Amino acid sequence: MDRPAFYQRCKLIIVAFLTLLISSYQTTKKPDVPLVVSLEKAKQLLEEYRGKPEDFILAVSLTKQLTLQGKDVDFGLGMAIITEYVLQKSWMPDGSTDKNGVRYFRFKEL
Repeated sequence: MDRPAFYQRCKLIIVAFLTLLISSYQTTKKPDVPLVVSLEKAKQLLEEYRGKPEDFILAVSLTKQLTLQGKDVDFGLGMAIITEYVLQKSWMPDGSTDKNGVRYFRFKEL
């Protein structure tokens, strides 16, 4: 293989490696969102948000007990209440991802 072809191949390998490295970082980095452990906090975040639902992420702890007015709430009941808050904004859930004890919820318009 001549030198120009060798250098071209090296450039392609480096570009492919950097692309893979960047995409890996983007899928493993934690979104910069507050962690919800109370239903009051979830309601506050949803009420204060003014952007598109596709850009909003709600991070709910899977390892800490959800609370309502300082009292423990079953996770399923807590999620039903959060869903009611979401529906009040004319949004609906659009999937979730669990990572490191946190469930990241995504939303879309109804």
